[in-house]
Amino acid sequence: MKIVMILLFVVLTSILISGCLQEDVPSKSLPSNDLQKEAPELMPSEEILSENETVVAKPRPGAMVRLEYYGVMKPSAVDINKGETVGWWSQKSQGSFVLVSDDGLFEDVELFYKHTFNYTFSETGIYKISVKDMPQMNGTITVI
Repeated sequence: MKIVMILLFVVLTSILISGCLQEDVPSKSLPSNDLQKEAPELMPSEEILSENETVVAKPRPGAMVRLEYYGVMKPSAVDINKGETVGWWSQKSQGSFVLVSDDGLFEDVELFYKHTFNYTFSETGIYKISVKDMPQMNGTITVI
């Protein structure tokens, strides 16, 4: 009977420990101004179908904004040039954030864990972006 209890204890402990462990991808560290500026590169969005066809490409974000727990949007202010793309990335592992353009640039976007939404700003101006039902979670995009 003791052996069965010990075996049961070992199995339950290993299940509990394995359920608590979470594989996490390390995040890129951002420069001191919290703005990840990269030269826009092209990345394929479709596979090449034959030798004579080309790959459809889309620009990578010129700036990345992280949506975090506790009402944090990092960075909360981004300065970009006209034609650059900003990406929003959710770091909320349970549930989602709903990204809202207060200026009506895009429809509300629901972002789940580690998913991104990219928007290319084609006009200069100052744009307000917020997260639905979280008034403290807002940011400003300044396009010059």
